[in-house]
Amino acid sequence: MGREPPVNKDAKAAAAADPAAKLEELYRGFAHRFEGVPEVTAQEVYAWITSSQQVAATDPQQGSILSGSEQQQAGPLSSSSSPPPPPPPAVVLVDVRSHAEQQVSVLPGSTTLTQKQFEARGPETFHGVRVVCYCTAGYRSGMYAAKLRRCHSHLQVYNMRGSILAWTQAGLPLADPRDGSHTKRVHVFSEGWALQGDGYEPVVFRRPLVSLALDSVGAAAQGLLRAVTGGGGRHRHAAAAGAQAQAQQPQQPQQPQQGHQQEPSGKQLGVDS
Repeated sequence: MGREPPVNKDAKAAAAADPAAKLEELYRGFAHRFEGVPEVTAQEVYAWITSSQQVAATDPQQGSILSGSEQQQAGPLSSSSSPPPPPPPAVVLVDVRSHAEQQVSVLPGSTTLTQKQFEARGPETFHGVRVVCYCTAGYRSGMYAAKLRRCHSHLQVYNMRGSILAWTQAGLPLADPRDGSHTKRVHVFSEGWALQGDGYEPVVFRRPLVSLALDSVGAAAQGLLRAVTGGGGRHRHAAAAGAQAQAQQPQQPQQPQQGHQQEPSGKQLGVDS
């Protein structure tokens, strides 16, 4: 599926010491799979949200991301002779991760929707709204954003570069979805994926989601992830032994979760887990 890209030794050394550089190398390795999807950084998304919230504070109707029956009836028009300047587009964040990952933490605020909530409302209702997709590192959200652009060409769809890991590296807040309180916990697939920012706590599931990872990442991205994470032979052998033992046990058939894709995983790509 393509040759493994050469890795500059200096870049590799920098990535090993810098989680932000490591995440950037990882993202560049799979971004070609959703080429043409507009990207936005975590800092830009945060600025958009802040601007939208300021508009909502002065005019809730303009700052709302709801539509149809979910909107309140508009009040009387202003008697001012000159119309106010148009507000910046509202923003909605679409979390395409699994429910289990979302239960660890999400991006805070009422602008964040799960993929299921977004699709239940109907993508067509978000005309004129900036739709920003995010996941763990940006692969699943990029693929979903590409799908939205194909099926709903009128939408302003973006992929958050580096997704929730980049969000933490920027020092931005996370929320516990159960009560909205602030949290420093963020789900990562394995120790090799612990690319969160300083002060954040990585959460690794003991029965990792990496067993459900995509097989379609390609050799180039696999080799790149090995390069930027250092390989990890001992852990790979342990992971392989565990996978073999699990394969020998009878398994209950699982119903795939429609619309969800998994990030290219540490276990699949041969990194420490």
